[in-house]
Amino acid sequence: MVLAHVERASVEDLEEVLTDAWWSRAPRRLRDGLRGP
Repeated sequence: MVLAHVERASVEDLEEVLTDAWWSRAPRRLRDGLRGP
């Protein structure tokens, strides 16, 4: 139970880190286009 919760939290943390890293590398025009006006 606890282990499953820890694994799920780790996956969510990893996805958040990867998303932040992708946004930091994405061209500004791409970020602006996806986020909208």
